[in-house]
Amino acid sequence: MLNRLLTPRFYWQAAFWVFVTVIFTYDRKYLFQKLALGQVIPCIVFRVGLLMALAYWHLYVLIPRFWQQGRFLLYGLTLTFSGVLTLLAQGAYDTYLYGFVIGDEYHQNLLVNLPFNVIATGWYLVIMLLLKLALDRLDQPAAPQPVSETMPQPAPVDTPDHIWIKSGTRRIQVPLPDILFIQGLKDYSLVHTPTGRHIAQGSLKTMEATLPQGLFIRVHKSFMVPKSRIRTLRNGQIELPDLQIPIGRAYRKEVEKLI
Repeated sequence: MLNRLLTPRFYWQAAFWVFVTVIFTYDRKYLFQKLALGQVIPCIVFRVGLLMALAYWHLYVLIPRFWQQGRFLLYGLTLTFSGVLTLLAQGAYDTYLYGFVIGDEYHQNLLVNLPFNVIATGWYLVIMLLLKLALDRLDQPAAPQPVSETMPQPAPVDTPDHIWIKSGTRRIQVPLPDILFIQGLKDYSLVHTPTGRHIAQGSLKTMEATLPQGLFIRVHKSFMVPKSRIRTLRNGQIELPDLQIPIGRAYRKEVEKLI
């Protein structure tokens, strides 16, 4: 269990938060010079803990549930609300330290510390996001090795290399290798490709019936993925480049059969 947690990703993130703690301590050296050691440590733990909570809430809850599912407005509102709560907590703690512990009436004002808190919170949030994207790149599996010529090759299967989807009054030809995943939204489906997404009439179940058998797998009530693109599973999700697809409980056994 411990070996699974102590991965290179864990060490990179731990180093990042140590770096954040050092920078935060330097930025607030004026404050810490006036506090006793017993007050400095709780202050650092509280402030860095708030940043960590906001960062991981953003990375592992808001992005998978809202941004990656195209719910951009809800994502923006939730992130803004979370950021405001974080800033209010930071401001309240600063007011307590400066007003009741140090007695600094100028820095006791919430508006005085607000610009610094906004810039610092946003900066650390962006840096943490970039770090995660870099680590996701490192975790991508290597390209598959070519099959030895001495091994028997399966007989070729005559399958189509594209599908036609009906979008409004148009019919669009979409190559099968270009499909990243298909998302069901009530009475229509979104076919995601590297160049964009196509809105197709019909539910995900209807789309599943029109696709060649054996090439795609239903992994969630709202998602279907090409089997050939499933390379990494982590925390109940299928990891694609810059994207995580959730695996529903009802479909988990079928996905595990592919491993």
